[in-house]
Order: sequence, then structure tokens, then C-alpha cells
Amino acid sequence: MQVTSKMKDASLMAIMREDSKIKKSTYEKVVGYEIPEAVTYVAVNRFGVKQEQVEPLWTELKRYFVLSLKYGNMPMLSEDVDKIWHSFILDLNSYVQFSEKIGKMIMHAPNLHKEENAGNGRVSAKVFYEAYEKEFGEIPLYWKMPDLKDHCDNSTGHCTSGGGECSS
Repeated sequence: MQVTSKMKDASLMAIMREDSKIKKSTYEKVVGYEIPEAVTYVAVNRFGVKQEQVEPLWTELKRYFVLSLKYGNMPMLSEDVDKIWHSFILDLNSYVQFSEKIGKMIMHAPNLHKEENAGNGRVSAKVFYEAYEKEFGEIPLYWKMPDLKDHCDNSTGHCTSGGGECSS
């Protein structure tokens, strides 16, 4: 059985923490938001994302949005997920509709500081990884960990705590 985006969204709902700072209804709006056709088109044709990677990356972008809503400004540590976000922003009407639906526009800012001291009013990469693991479990290789070591498990395609450079 192939795992679909809707199935992943359902699993996101199942692991939502009771102590969440965001309302369950907002969470449901984020994880239930379907990828607009234009986002897929732009991601594939402008940013070179492989068609089969669009859905998993869309799921990771929604996870990033959940973390940003719950914990505040999070660093964008994945070039691949960022390509999906850029594609979404370029479909401005869809991005504005999404923002209105969730009650907040999550602003995109370049992540120039991937080290412990994040800058740009964002939390550090370490805080991002800790929050990700708390909310969603294992960190997929889409989220490269430039400032941590010994975290790649190439047999499972997931990152573990530690550091070093993952390759997807």
C-alpha cells in the first residue's frame, strides 16, 4: 500500500501534543490543506523538484508551518522543503488563502544562520530539531543537519540525534 499525503496528514493529527500552543482547529487546517496544482507545477518546472518528491516535501512544509505556529520563528533548514515554500509563495493567491484560513501569514525570511545562534529572530537549528522530534518523531533526511554529527541512518532514510552532513 502506498502512503499518501492524506494518510500522513492523519498521522500528524494522531501525534499532536495536548500542550500545543495552537488550536486543534488551526492544526487541522494546516495539515488538511491540499497542495495547490500550481505549487506542484512550479516546484517541478521551475525549481527542479522530482514529481515523486512533491507530496512528501509538501507534508514536511506543513510540519514546518505547525512548528512555526507552535514555537515561533523556526529556521528553514531544508533546501528541498524551501523550494516547495517558494513555489507556494509564488502562487500568491493560494498562499494568502491558506494564511487567512489558518489566521496568520507565516513570513518567509532567508535563513542565513544555521548555527546554534540563529539570528533573524529565529530559534536555533538545535531547537528546531528538538521540536521536530518532540512533535513528529524521527527526522527525515529532507531536514539536513549541518551542525550536528553522526545522525544519518541511510538504511532507514531518517536522521537521528548527533551531527554531520546527511545526503539524501
